[in-house]
Amino acid sequence: MTHKELCKKIQRKRLELKWEIDSILDEHLGEGEGQWHIVGGWDCEKSPIGLCIYNPFKDPAKDSCIFCGGPHERK
Repeated sequence: MTHKELCKKIQRKRLELKWEIDSILDEHLGEGEGQWHIVGGWDCEKSPIGLCIYNPFKDPAKDSCIFCGGPHERK
């Protein structure tokens, strides 16, 4: 497999995962809302996907997870 083929395969998988996460978030935030939120890298026990989720329109600095309010160490 060439680098180009590998990159295309990875990008397709990333899109599939993004769609899946958006779908899960839609269930909790309302239809069509998942696509507008950003998945962070911090663990979050209250989030439906186990990671902090941010609203880039209300929180461009990604300082406050919409589920847990964290990560506190960044505030």
